[in-house]
Amino acid sequence: MDSLDRLLKEAKAFAWKQTALAPDKRQHPTFTPYANPENWLKGELIELIHEDASGTRSLGTFRELLYRHGGRKLVPEAALSGCRSERVSGVYWLEPRPETPPARDFPEAERLELRNRLVNLIAEWESEDE
Repeated sequence: MDSLDRLLKEAKAFAWKQTALAPDKRQHPTFTPYANPENWLKGELIELIHEDASGTRSLGTFRELLYRHGGRKLVPEAALSGCRSERVSGVYWLEPRPETPPARDFPEAERLELRNRLVNLIAEWESEDE
């Protein structure tokens, strides 16, 4: 292996190790496919009608946006003319929504064990390439 290639490989491994072990240095992706407006196609207008034991009520009109690779989302939009209706039920559609329970912290011993295992895996990976 050329000495420059080896130096580059070592520098990349060192940088990766530092990033993996230091949460404050991790780079979060700023681009995601779902955030790209070009991946969403405009669908039709839909009026959502909520049904439950007490009856039905309109939740409003929404623009259907279809994701190029499957999936959809509904965005509130004023309807100027007729639109199709869709019936829904359950508390998900109502405000306020049920709250998600807060995430629990991992015990310190478990965090240290995971960190130690990560360091060992990185060392194994580095030694395999030599």
